[in-house]
Amino acid sequence: MSDILIAGLPGCGKSRWIAAQPDPMRFIEWRWGDVVPPHVPVWTLIDLRGDPARVFPALKPFLAVSEAILGVFAEETDLSRQAAWRQKLRLENFGGTPLHFSHYFNQSAGLPTVSSRVESVRLPLPNLTSLSVRLPQMVLEHLLFVLQGLEQSTPMRFWRAQGCLMTLEYVNAVAVEGSLAGIWTHAGEEPDGQLHLMVENLDRDALLEGLQAARAPGADMDIVINSE
Repeated sequence: MSDILIAGLPGCGKSRWIAAQPDPMRFIEWRWGDVVPPHVPVWTLIDLRGDPARVFPALKPFLAVSEAILGVFAEETDLSRQAAWRQKLRLENFGGTPLHFSHYFNQSAGLPTVSSRVESVRLPLPNLTSLSVRLPQMVLEHLLFVLQGLEQSTPMRFWRAQGCLMTLEYVNAVAVEGSLAGIWTHAGEEPDGQLHLMVENLDRDALLEGLQAARAPGADMDIVINSE
């Protein structure tokens, strides 16, 4: 049986979806900027928690090469948002590929396992800069405000944010998970003080200034931005 390429935007759950399958070796995780090979079926994941009006434009390049579209995190998404995604895809999905819901990363039955694509395809996607930022203890509320505010006040756009940090608000570590769909926080395990970012139109000075303003009082460790 042919390998299947699992595609989607950064942070949509590709690696977690593959790991949850009973036959994970059957699937290949697509990486940002990779060429889509010929004859390999593509299943694109959509994080349903995101606002379709914001996220859908970034997904458009995937629709032309997708044999299946799977909506993930459906169990965390209210019915009105799920309906909005169905309507958006119905109106603008020129390939007519239906949306399948993948509850708890399950695999829908009957998805296509072959592709008629005879040529490789490089998707028309923006260039993203991958960074790791070493952070001291942060004020979590201020950090989230900074990331959201920079998108509104600068050309920067954060496609991915991931890290496990110590914050002023909590004794235990906090895991930060962000994508175009939104930013979520939950209890973390081992804090490494690193925030990994994928950024469009990076402005290092503006990013550093914003992060400096989100440090916890008395946290005097330097904030260091490194390319990945």
